Amino acid sequence: MVSITSTDENGNYQFNQVYPGNYYVRFLIGDLEFTESNIGGDATLDSDVDGSNGFGTTPLVNLSPGECDFDSFDAGVYECILIGDRVWLDFNENDVWDSVENGINGLRVDLFRFVEGEFMLYDQTSTGHRPGTPSDDGFYKFCVPPGRYYLRFNILKRA
Repeated sequence: MVSITSTDENGNYQFNQVYPGNYYVRFLIGDLEFTESNIGGDATLDSDVDGSNGFGTTPLVNLSPGECDFDSFDAGVYECILIGDRVWLDFNENDVWDSVENGINGLRVDLFRFVEGEFMLYDQTSTGHRPGTPSDDGFYKFCVPPGRYYLRFNILKRA
């Protein structure tokens, strides 16, 4: 580690008096998530975090004597949006979960995200036991960036 700094109220940061050489930046972001890197076609505006030197890192960049690089070390972050809940056997067919109705474990749930004009498979999980509860089955959860989504429940295919 060469140096540590923090961002200001606008998300800006700077390392001063850096010697020529190869550098990468590692960002510690707490409960936030990183956006995808190098998206959008403008390297001066996109996120450079690609994990190439470990989680939360940018690629290695060579700095020459006197060079200032304000474009190669950007990080895009977002607050995770949670999608999820439970799948249960609606025994009385009233479309409402009742405390006597069991959750269904092992059901595959596909999450589709709208990207470049079409929905594409973004992630998948299986229903299971809700962590931290004694017997809450049928639970699933996705942590996603803001966007348009839909879910597909594969009722005939168990994971």
